[in-house]
Amino acid sequence: MKFQKQYTVLCGLLSCKNKEQNKHKSSYWSRKTKNFYTDKQTGVTGLSAIGKYSRNRVLSRIYHYLFQRLIFSFSNKIFSSPWYKLSKQCAEQQNRSVDMDILRHVFTFDLLDRYIFKKQKINNVCVIGDGQSNFVSPAIRSNRFNKVVSVNIEEVLLNDIFLIEKENLLEEEEVAIVTNDENLQVFLNDNHTKLILIPAQKSKILTNIGIELFVNIASFQEMSVSVIKNYFEIIKSNNAYLYTFNREYKKLPGGEVLEFSKYPWDISGGGLSVIIDEYCPWYVKIYHMKFPYIVKISKATRHKHKLVKYN
Repeated sequence: MKFQKQYTVLCGLLSCKNKEQNKHKSSYWSRKTKNFYTDKQTGVTGLSAIGKYSRNRVLSRIYHYLFQRLIFSFSNKIFSSPWYKLSKQCAEQQNRSVDMDILRHVFTFDLLDRYIFKKQKINNVCVIGDGQSNFVSPAIRSNRFNKVVSVNIEEVLLNDIFLIEKENLLEEEEVAIVTNDENLQVFLNDNHTKLILIPAQKSKILTNIGIELFVNIASFQEMSVSVIKNYFEIIKSNNAYLYTFNREYKKLPGGEVLEFSKYPWDISGGGLSVIIDEYCPWYVKIYHMKFPYIVKISKATRHKHKLVKYN
């Protein structure tokens, strides 16, 4: 295993469960990681809530290809975009088909390209709650950023380690697990480090360190209100852009209610520029693998996306 050191560190953090770690887990994640298991030879099991993993088989490729184009049209430019090509390369290296979860990230990168990347250089980007490395892998492969930072619970970071290893894109010394301020500054200033992984309970170390863009795709909707507030405080301290795509309303197993409109957008008043705020146009219709037909998103599961800049 190439990332032996990173695997060992994450397993060590996971084995030392404490109150600080547990408070970062909502009732949703406490339930979804209940049967988690990892082995450096066989990988990760018992972690079903991090998005789809459609294996790269002929029927799977044809299935996703056809249904995506039936929804978005065969002539949609997204399928010939640079971000689609990058994400497809990542998927193939990970033995995956380009499913809807991957395509959703392609649309996201394309939007960020139009509204941010073509206007200014983003040196450091942080994804909060990535799943199946759908953001991390294309971000690294693009060579657009000096540093890609991923903050997540240890179970998901372990899964990412296995996926990134399949791509053979990074060497061991280019990936850092960081849990304190001092080391974070070292790796941010180190030209050789490409990917920084931060356990969720240590997310406070991201405060005011010069990250220009934060991205959260379908994971605020799985956190507790207090944890969401913590992330907004971090984002604002960096005077950063934030792009987020989440369920308009969601009730977690423990009874917590999360509403997109009630996220602490302007957490301490002033200094917020809203660039996009709407129902997500590429999440109006979806198709189901188990039931092969296209369905329209219901009012109960509508998703919004929003792009803002803190000043």
